[in-house]
Amino acid sequence: MGSKIGPVERDLILDATRKEESPVMLHAPGRSWECRIAGVDAVAIAFGKAQELPPSFLPGERITTRISHKGQEFAFDSTLHKSMGHLISLKKPEALWRGLERRWPRLASPKGLRVDLLLPDAAVPAHFPKSEVFRDPGQPGESGGLDLSNLEALVTSFRKKAETLSSGAALRMLREDSSPPSCAEEIAGLLGRMLFVPSTLGNPFPVMTPYADDRLIVRDMLQSRQWLTSGEHAARFADFLHDLAEEGTASFIISPVVYNCSVIGFVHLHNGAERARPLERAALDLAWSFSRHFASFLKRHGYYRDQEGFKAERAEVLDATPVGLRVSLGAHSPRLDLGARFDLRLAFPKGELSCMGLIARHYEIDGRNQYGLALEGLPLKTVNALARGYYGRPELAIAAGEQASGY
Repeated sequence: MGSKIGPVERDLILDATRKEESPVMLHAPGRSWECRIAGVDAVAIAFGKAQELPPSFLPGERITTRISHKGQEFAFDSTLHKSMGHLISLKKPEALWRGLERRWPRLASPKGLRVDLLLPDAAVPAHFPKSEVFRDPGQPGESGGLDLSNLEALVTSFRKKAETLSSGAALRMLREDSSPPSCAEEIAGLLGRMLFVPSTLGNPFPVMTPYADDRLIVRDMLQSRQWLTSGEHAARFADFLHDLAEEGTASFIISPVVYNCSVIGFVHLHNGAERARPLERAALDLAWSFSRHFASFLKRHGYYRDQEGFKAERAEVLDATPVGLRVSLGAHSPRLDLGARFDLRLAFPKGELSCMGLIARHYEIDGRNQYGLALEGLPLKTVNALARGYYGRPELAIAAGEQASGY
């Protein structure tokens, strides 16, 4: 990520770039223009190049500006202010960005580009809970000290480790004749994350998480989903905690076993009256690792092989480069894990491209999930073809031996 430059330093950099005639590149879909800064005022920045007319930039379209000044790269996005013969002006940005460390400028979605993410989809029985988070069972993460040699060894090693960290542990698999999930299992399953109650007698949900990802349910996460914390749901959960406390349960963890978007079971750890203290971080790590690796074993041994398929999720393309995309998925689409890889299908006006996409970044904006997707395994000639199409300049393509990264 780059660093944001505020108004004072922004104006100093723009003025120095103008005086020293440092090179500037403007990019819009299918068009690029190498030019210089001709003037700066409080409203706009003028650009020009002697005896060369600028490309036709359209009102309202996003234009990316990249400045090379004294060995540093700066960038900003703006829109057209005025077109004046050999000069154009862009609206002055609130800030510049320095050190974005990407070769390719991001462009607003090239015209006609459509993107589908092909998410693995197993036809798990319809009555199983559905998670709002997509967990690929083929990518379970680190072993967490569990024995992964076979399924029996995995379960045995989980039980042995659990004995040292808790009063008791269990794996509850859901079947057609299973009892419905408890209200605590329901919360963990619907959110696709671990539910940790440090004390059944106190405030039940942690405020902070020790993890860099969002595997643990925290209070803010529940408060933003009022249907889980108000009215009937809140009363049911309060009664549930009261009953557990009466039975002697002091603390517990529930980690859902998520197979794609279906919850097929729950991993339970708890501390009882003989160990009346909160479960610790190591117990959380164990529950998470076991739930992920158990789902992975099911996939590896074809538990749903006859029912596996793919579901195409249409993405809105926010911006694109020859090696990556920033996309937004619909409000009802599942949340995708960082680091997960999916097949992508890109459709252009003159053809299609299939490739692999890595979830490199995630943002949640206005209730919708946005992702930075890095395109993997593209041949150099494909990257160059995309660059020529996106920027309209063949010299922006890269030579053999250069890195095609930089999303």
